[in-house]
Amino acid sequence: MSDDPIWITCICGRRIGTVPADTTDWSTPDYCNDCAARYPAALLKAAQDPFSYALGLVTGEVFWFQEATLNGEWVHLSGVDPEGALLDRDRARSDALPLPPFIRGVDVRTSAIAWCADAPYGS
Repeated sequence: MSDDPIWITCICGRRIGTVPADTTDWSTPDYCNDCAARYPAALLKAAQDPFSYALGLVTGEVFWFQEATLNGEWVHLSGVDPEGALLDRDRARSDALPLPPFIRGVDVRTSAIAWCADAPYGS
């Protein structure tokens, strides 16, 4: 086993620090200050920890998803719940059409995100 420290790399690819090779404390965030300022905390978590998340767009659409891949101005949402990808503002209308099921995920422009939640129904 090497005694060389382990580099921590942000999701954007930037090296942000090191931890000792024998560390058991992984509490250091895996993202840089720029990404922390650019993306909501729940979205950063979704990029590292597949679980249950919800994301709302400024236009009213709400997505329930399991994973996120951040790529500059875009985020790819995977594991989108087809029942959850609805126009939330039109949910009460009987003629409102749901969005497609996004079987392979969906790309969303980060500037269109109004909010993001980790474990919206609890864990």
